[in-house]
Amino acid sequence: QPNITRPGHAWIVQYGTPVHLTFTVDRLKDSRDGMAIWGDILVESTEQESSGVLHFARMNLTASDPKYAVASKLQVKAPELTRSECYQLLDNVVWIVLTDYRSDGPLTDLRSHLGNSSTHGYVRAPFLLPNRTTIVHAQGGEGKSWFAQALWISTVMGVYFPGAQDVEPTTGIYYDWEDDEDEASERSTALLKGFGCYQDKCLPHQELHYRRMWKGTILDRAGSMRRDIAQTGARFVVIDSLSNAIGAGGDSLTDDSTAQQFNAVVRTLPCARLVIAHQPKSLTERTGTARLFGSVFFANGARSVWELGQSEDRTVTRDDWNGAITSQLRFGLVHTKANRGRKHRPVGYTMMFEEDPEQNLAGVSIGPYDVESDIELMSMAPLVDQVGALLSNGSRSETDIASTLGCTAKIVLRILRQHPNRFTEVGSGWSRGEQ
Repeated sequence: QPNITRPGHAWIVQYGTPVHLTFTVDRLKDSRDGMAIWGDILVESTEQESSGVLHFARMNLTASDPKYAVASKLQVKAPELTRSECYQLLDNVVWIVLTDYRSDGPLTDLRSHLGNSSTHGYVRAPFLLPNRTTIVHAQGGEGKSWFAQALWISTVMGVYFPGAQDVEPTTGIYYDWEDDEDEASERSTALLKGFGCYQDKCLPHQELHYRRMWKGTILDRAGSMRRDIAQTGARFVVIDSLSNAIGAGGDSLTDDSTAQQFNAVVRTLPCARLVIAHQPKSLTERTGTARLFGSVFFANGARSVWELGQSEDRTVTRDDWNGAITSQLRFGLVHTKANRGRKHRPVGYTMMFEEDPEQNLAGVSIGPYDVESDIELMSMAPLVDQVGALLSNGSRSETDIASTLGCTAKIVLRILRQHPNRFTEVGSGWSRGEQ
């Protein structure tokens, strides 16, 4: 009987004496019609005198002819085995793999698992859910990649990040379909300086695992990503960004089957997943509401979805003495979907970019921003948060609030009375209470 292991969701089937062969099967993918399953097969000899790779192929695992072809090539390199024996070994490996791949989880009694869920708690609240997918989406140039990289670095280093849970240093991987190592390195250097972690004494203790995804989509690279996670012990990954990760654009992003394939593949990554996604500017202009670009199944497959928007409130200052330039970017995130409990309150950030006189990025720091006082950004938020934004500048009557928001005074009054910890009745109007 072979020895079977599952590193990173690949299958390794090892035969000892007298065969001395190891089969590694990885990157399984169903055909669109569901009639075939393709996969990579690597065959290696563990015989001391002839160890090494004997054959590698990507093949249709459910068809007989490809297995006969591989068996014939394998027999040439392993003459001690007959062609029939090579085929039987290969067929047995494929049967083991496909049986496991196609099987559902066992029927279990949940009473034995109560209180032991692997998804209990957060990797970092409120953004990183263990073994679950979180999507952050925004229009181009709004700051979503800066946010993702700042969250990644601060979580790995275990340093303060506004609006997020304090955590111990951990391991995370950044998968980049957008930029390259040079761009990522420049941003990381600036952010590390902003977090106070750029000194030599800090950096050796925590590795910033980064991979530029030059070739292939996440559907093709999921196997290698799972191996990365297994080898590093990563507790979370960042996927930047969704459209490039699936190699799709235009109408293909609206294809429900594309979204369902993505959801199925990303769920095989055994850690928290933060996915950065785009939203089309044309959709926002046409409907007045922002929405994740593509099929609704992308958002449906995520456990948590945040919408990021940039404030028009920007400042740029120049130091007359040394010519250095400081600019501020303010943005907010609104929680639009929560499959686990209530939605989180909106979170705001101020990013401060420091440039030297040659306009080289010298550092980036991140601090909190009172997004609930930004009426424009709060237009993305639920009605209760929009009411809070209107009251940030002083008390107003429910009639005035309703007129501004385009709803009835009855709805506004119900919201105000349902949240006594946030709103206080003052004379003939209402104001913001304790936050």
